[in-house]
Amino acid sequence: MAQDLTNELNQFSLGPARNVAVGSGTTSFAGVDIRDYVGKITCMVTTHSEHDLGSNSVVTSVLDSADDATFAALTHATPITTTASVAFGTITVDTRQTKRYIQAKHVVTGTTQTCQWAVVGVGQKQVV
Repeated sequence: MAQDLTNELNQFSLGPARNVAVGSGTTSFAGVDIRDYVGKITCMVTTHSEHDLGSNSVVTSVLDSADDATFAALTHATPITTTASVAFGTITVDTRQTKRYIQAKHVVTGTTQTCQWAVVGVGQKQVV
């Protein structure tokens, strides 16, 4: 029988820290196996730019997949839209409503600016 670890959180990278050129379109990242996680996973999204993004935006969402190949948007995880020079937000993923793999995706719109972007997931793993 599986048991929850008490007060111990595990972190993983969903979207590696990287420079994002505004206007670069859609980018998805490698899937992460969440089979051993229980309850909710908090996906922390951060963006930073030297200037306000203005009319440009970065929309970050989390997708899921049963086979780590075909991903679809999660209906219970609300995407985050970033337009400020420094922004932080969270996307909550309920493992009970999610398939085995999750991945981060960002959609970048606009014509100017570059920003830094990253997504880190934090949650509890179970022990058998």
